[in-house]
Amino acid sequence: MGALKIPVQMIPDLEVRTISVITGWPGATPQDVEKEILIEQERYLRTIPNLKRMTSYAEMGEASIEMEFPFGIEVNDALLDVNNALSQVPSYPENVDQPRILANSFSNNAFMYFTLRPQKENPLKLDMDLVRDYAEDYIRPRMETVPGISEVRVGGGAARQIQIKIDPAKLAQRGISITQVRNAIRVLRSIQATIIGLIGIPLCTIAAFLGLLLFDRTINVISLAGVAFAIGMTVDNAIVVLESIMQAKHKGVSRFKAAIIGVQDVWPAVLASTATTVLVFAPILFVQQEAGQLYSDYCDRYLRSNHYFNAGCHICCPCCIGQSQSTRNCRSKANSTV
Repeated sequence: MGALKIPVQMIPDLEVRTISVITGWPGATPQDVEKEILIEQERYLRTIPNLKRMTSYAEMGEASIEMEFPFGIEVNDALLDVNNALSQVPSYPENVDQPRILANSFSNNAFMYFTLRPQKENPLKLDMDLVRDYAEDYIRPRMETVPGISEVRVGGGAARQIQIKIDPAKLAQRGISITQVRNAIRVLRSIQATIIGLIGIPLCTIAAFLGLLLFDRTINVISLAGVAFAIGMTVDNAIVVLESIMQAKHKGVSRFKAAIIGVQDVWPAVLASTATTVLVFAPILFVQQEAGQLYSDYCDRYLRSNHYFNAGCHICCPCCIGQSQSTRNCRSKANSTV
């Protein structure tokens, strides 16, 4: 029985001499990985004391750096030095994962392999192209929390990517460079639209509290819950309105006309969603028992706040979009070319 409790490994433990830094950047080419990640990290890592050798690798969607230290070095001190050096990197491009620092020795070779594959004839109709994503998002994080496991690697499968094919002749005709195309693809994540969606929240929240004052209501946990719930629905409605306006704007119409068309296209759906919620909560206002007295503040605040917030979605968002700064000509041309 004692033999069953003896730990199993491929070779005896050896002193840790290697520290690895792995940084993921989904979809990035090796050239971009080297330029945007490796060069920046190496600039600060090469100053670490007692560093014997540093080797860098740029792969599709991943950057890795292996640092070798001499025998007798305290690994905890080295890990601290590596972490401090990486913290000095000013910034990374968008979608870059947090760098992972791993301390390895020669005895840390992989000793267990798992294969993910469907059963015969795939009775569950699994999409095998998504298996790698599932392993990266769910299986690896769980296995890395097991005591004694230093690293879990995922290989094979299909990595998710979006390919954009560019016609150089059309770019030349419009006087557009590859850099302008890249910037236009990045614009797609509009911080401006996010800010516009958030503008209506404080304005409508103030209006909700003014309603409490005008109708002689108190601020309590129930009334605050109604306001908070209404804010959540307002954000959903604001996203719908903004998306509709931005779609109209990308078709080439003016900002003012895009704001009008966008609201006209979705206001029946937003109104129907609001009316459905009103029909659910309104009857509680007519309940005379304790439940009605307790939750009347919740329903009153939710219904009134919902009206204020939806008015904000249909007024604030179009007005801000209509007055927002126009997109540069080169970006709109690049979008149309892509």
